[in-house]
Order: sequence, then C-alpha cells, then structure tokens
Amino acid sequence: MIRLLARIRRLLYSVGRRVTVGASLMAIDDDGRLLLVRQSYGSDRWVLPGGGAHRGESLHDAALREGWEEAGVRPRPDGTCALHGVYLRRDGGWTDHVAVFVARGWDIEERRSWEIAELGRFPLDALPPTTAASVRRRVDELLGATDRSDHW
Repeated sequence: MIRLLARIRRLLYSVGRRVTVGASLMAIDDDGRLLLVRQSYGSDRWVLPGGGAHRGESLHDAALREGWEEAGVRPRPDGTCALHGVYLRRDGGWTDHVAVFVARGWDIEERRSWEIAELGRFPLDALPPTTAASVRRRVDELLGATDRSDHW
C-alpha cells in the first residue's frame, strides 16, 4: 500500500512540478562509518537520508531536517555539515537538483519514520552490495577515488 501511495505521489508531482530541489546527508560517524537508510516505499537499495526542501528552507537546513526525520541524526556542537556538491538527477520523468552535505560529529537518537524500513552504518570502503549507485559515486568522490560529477 505504501509503495502504491508513493507512486501516486510521484505521478502527481511529475504532472504539477517538473523540477524539484532536495538535499541528502552523508552522515559519517566518529568511527568513519556512513549512515544509510532503506526506505519502506522504494526499492531495497541503501540510500542517503534525504528529501525535498520545503518552501523557504535552505538546502543545509533541509539536509539536517531530513537526517533528523528519517534517521534521528542530531549534530553535536562540535560537529560540521558542509556542502559536498549539487547534482542533477533525472529519473522517471522527474528532474531534481540534489544538494549533498557531509556531516561529521553527530549523535543518533532512536527515532524511526514510517518512511524508513532500516538504518545501517557502514565503513566507507565496505558498503553493502545493494547500496544505490549514486551513493557509491558520492563516496568515491569523497574518498578522491573519482572526479566529481554534476550528475546524480
């Protein structure tokens, strides 16, 4: 049922809005592990917490909000959250611009959203096989293993 509602939502957005703007969070814990989520309404791929920016909300604030809503991520006072890059994503009739932020120095509270089926923390060099290709590209960029791209 959730997948059907997500498809209907996606269809309505594609009819009414051709371009969306969103943010994702690459939250890396003190042990160098990346926080990933599996969504309840999407595929079984591991992805970054993220979503659309609200009207009047900065992309930085959107990334932090999505990290909190989807995974309980709270930056510590000594933490950082810096822009990694902005990417063009074209998928199934959607055109998105996604800003990816790297957060270091954070805590996680046990908080789950209906959107999230599972949370996981993985070493940057040992992501699960079902990690989304876009996440792998962002990690490779972060590690300097590949040049940055403008495309998701």
